[in-house]
Amino acid sequence: MIDLLDALACFDLIDRIEGIVSAFIRSNWKRARRRGWIGILEEFAAFLTGANAPTISIDRAQMRGIDAERLLKRHGVPLFDRRVLDRTHVGACVPKRQEKWARWLIAAKERGYEPPVRHLPRRRKK
Repeated sequence: MIDLLDALACFDLIDRIEGIVSAFIRSNWKRARRRGWIGILEEFAAFLTGANAPTISIDRAQMRGIDAERLLKRHGVPLFDRRVLDRTHVGACVPKRQEKWARWLIAAKERGYEPPVRHLPRRRKK
């Protein structure tokens, strides 16, 4: 059975709205535009179905959700649409392009290894 706070987290509209906006923004619109209208329609369909923002599962016994969020943020993986999956797992969405990297980071941390943080390139100001 889910705890009371976990049950109330299901009604957190702010995380849901942030998840929808983040999934839309982090869609691969550049690639879609190169493919024309078909590509844009495909990317929009992927956004609507959630195919471009898979949910990764984090075991609560191994790591708290905030620790996983900090770990992924340090390595350049944005998290959005956080949710409680069940009593033992929390979940969050990541961009499709970074799903394997995020899963590997979580699994490595659960085994006790954390790769060193590389300096991420800064965005150039336009």
